[in-house]
Amino acid sequence: MESEEFPIGSAITLKDFYVDNLLTGASAVSMVIEIMWQVTVLFKRPGFPLRKFAANNVKIIDDIPLDDREEIITLGDSDYVKTLGLRWSPSKDVFFFSYDEPAVSRKPTKRSILSQIAALFDTLGLLNPFIAPGKILMQQLWELQLDWDESVP
Repeated sequence: MESEEFPIGSAITLKDFYVDNLLTGASAVSMVIEIMWQVTVLFKRPGFPLRKFAANNVKIIDDIPLDDREEIITLGDSDYVKTLGLRWSPSKDVFFFSYDEPAVSRKPTKRSILSQIAALFDTLGLLNPFIAPGKILMQQLWELQLDWDESVP
């Protein structure tokens, strides 16, 4: 409905929102500021003020009140914000993934293997080359018609 007045903001809204998180960017700071302005106004009009802003360049969020910025978590020498189940470092502009290895106390089962595959939450698909072999293994286990808690061969 607002695409004529906010062409960039409406296009970004349709393309880069995942549930209630907007992850977007551009090659120039000025373009990101324009995107941010258009999307913010676009959502504010019907009563949906945006908040929890984060950026890899301080110039982008200079005018955003501190209360509307995403909280940056510092752990050791890393700083990050949580978004879509991922950790993103605005200062380094990199994503972090965490994975807890299972306790090796018994033989793996179909249930424990699926649990480990599901623990790798990656909405952007960056880990697909690592997750796909596990999913293929699960297909093979289904073909063997094993019970959920039976040890896999």
